Amino acid sequence: MKASFLQLKKAVFCVGSWPGNGYDGGIEPWQSGVWGSLDEHGTMQNMTEQGFYVRDSFGLRTLDESGRLQLVIVPNATHADWTSDHQIIAQHVLPWLT
Repeated sequence: MKASFLQLKKAVFCVGSWPGNGYDGGIEPWQSGVWGSLDEHGTMQNMTEQGFYVRDSFGLRTLDESGRLQLVIVPNATHADWTSDHQIIAQHVLPWLT
């Protein structure tokens, strides 16, 4: 799996952020759309604090450190906006489609 993942030239993960609310209408918590998760105490850990990142279990850290990983966080974008809001699509999705 790691060898396959590392063949990616670029990986882009897009999510909408919701301050004070962990639900974007499709992903909960929204941070999981960019590899974040809650620890055993309910505290949000970002991607770089995750064991799978630190150990580079499947190549995420390698992709990140080589500049091939992009995390796009758009304030107040809902889950549905990624397929229905033309402005969000044009501004945050289309530029990555090369």
